[in-house]
Amino acid sequence: MDASPLTNLDVAVTPADALIGAVKKLAFAESLPSISNIVKTTARSIAGAQGATFVLLDQSEVKQCFYYDEEAISPLWKGMKFPVESCISGWSMIQKEQVSIPDIYRDERIPHDAYQPTFVKSLVMTPVRREDPIAAIGTYWSDDHISTPEELVLLQTLADITAVALEKIQWQEQAHSSKSALEEQQKASSTLNQFRKDLLSHLTHDFRNSVIGLKKLCEHLDGNKQVLDKADIIEVLRNSTQQMLETLGKIIDLDQHLLQEHLHVNCVCLNELLLEIIEQFQDLAISSKIVCTISSDDELLYVKGNSDWLRTLFSNLVSNAIKYTSASSEIRLSLVREDNTAIILITNTGGGIPAEVQKDVFNRFWLGDRGENYYIGRGFGLYICKRIVEAHSGQIEFVSSSDSGTTFTITLPLIQKC
Repeated sequence: MDASPLTNLDVAVTPADALIGAVKKLAFAESLPSISNIVKTTARSIAGAQGATFVLLDQSEVKQCFYYDEEAISPLWKGMKFPVESCISGWSMIQKEQVSIPDIYRDERIPHDAYQPTFVKSLVMTPVRREDPIAAIGTYWSDDHISTPEELVLLQTLADITAVALEKIQWQEQAHSSKSALEEQQKASSTLNQFRKDLLSHLTHDFRNSVIGLKKLCEHLDGNKQVLDKADIIEVLRNSTQQMLETLGKIIDLDQHLLQEHLHVNCVCLNELLLEIIEQFQDLAISSKIVCTISSDDELLYVKGNSDWLRTLFSNLVSNAIKYTSASSEIRLSLVREDNTAIILITNTGGGIPAEVQKDVFNRFWLGDRGENYYIGRGFGLYICKRIVEAHSGQIEFVSSSDSGTTFTITLPLIQKC
């Protein structure tokens, strides 16, 4: 009789086979959840256990064992944290050694109250990265189980391979973080270069106009027999040289402001920053008989950005508000949270920006028809304010009328507390 073809062939998977399979999977694992899933399943398989846990060492101010994940016949401690001194996983990591306990209720290292609601009667706890543990793998049985030397070796080998996988994803995260930081620096550098280009273009134009004024005066004196009044000549010279000095000062200030730590991005508390701005301009406001107030929620709101740029942004807007607000008026700052966004309102009760020019105020170095300089401060105007806000992934807009004054609204994305 001819041999029948083999069908439904059952091939037993040995503990060693399970470990080899885990090695292959861990080599390609790219996240903590995927590593955890491989580890807990493999640990149960190679040890023939009824449950397995993957425990991470939480190295915050108080070290804790975080039971990150589990696979078991009934719930254990997934999502819970315990002090390292009060649980067997912590003991294993502190002592840097694997521990096998055939009967947990005869071992003083076990917190019996935590185990009584579970099926666990015996366990093995294996540290991950023995020289400096960062995690542990727990395996559990519902009876008094004495682990064989082979089981212990396989579990420790799994833990050692897991350490390599964890270090790999940690390295990948650091590399990604470094790449993101580099991209942020490149973006900030590009923004800086554009700032400098725009400002220098305008300042050079100012300087050129002053030189042209002096040149025309010289030509007039040289070609005109009628000599101008001495006082007029002095006035022209004084105005031109003063404008040239101011322009040079702005260029110097530009370098100081934008080149010093211009790429430094940190965590900025908006509540504290706005309070500093109010205090900075309090004397000027009082001398102008203007009341400055600030209101905010009790919650501290944080953004990721350059503190110097943000200080320039709000200083310019508050300074401008004071400049265009009449005496005995009020300037109000408010800070509120809306979902994951900070909203800052800066309101003055001045005469407002004329309706016919409102569409132009954010244009590059725009000057009002009557010569009002809306890029106030030290060469940084509303155009630059807008660029600063956009560099922080925010938005700036305003409403203005002759009756109620002007309100600038700035929105910035929030981050969690630093």
